[in-house]
Amino acid sequence: MPCLAQDIEPRRWSHLPIGANFVGAAYAYSSGDISLNPVLRIEDGKFDLRTAGIQYIRSFELLGKSARFDLTQAYQSGTWSGLLNGVPTSVDREGFADTVLRFAVNLHGAPPLAGKEFEAYDAAKECENIVGLGLLVRLPTGEYLEDKLINLGSNRCTFTPQLGWVHNQGP
Repeated sequence: MPCLAQDIEPRRWSHLPIGANFVGAAYAYSSGDISLNPVLRIEDGKFDLRTAGIQYIRSFELLGKSARFDLTQAYQSGTWSGLLNGVPTSVDREGFADTVLRFAVNLHGAPPLAGKEFEAYDAAKECENIVGLGLLVRLPTGEYLEDKLINLGSNRCTFTPQLGWVHNQGP
């Protein structure tokens, strides 16, 4: 069965003034049904997951281009339930998720500007196209228990190359 997913982060490729620091916090609640491989003998899977996260972003100039570094850390608490071999069961997990690092550089558009120059450029532009290249690294820092099926961490380091395009028009 095909599986589709997306990772939406507003303003991921937006033009930022260089030399700026940003800190953000978020909370998300997710719940739903889980479809698992029948080989696992788990049926009627359901989950409730609460996630709180913080993010730090630093923008800078790199080789005449605007760039940024992101650090994201989440803490999660959740309950997973279902029928295991026909017997009702549930499990709770609470702890840190994997740490995510991301480096990105804008290859086209979004010139590296700071302060008044950035303000003037941002106010004067009517249309802007930005093309960026990034690398996301997920570090295995989250809670992981080898003998458990449900874990908050992945126990592996992953590298995800990214290519993004943003078209801004009007105010």
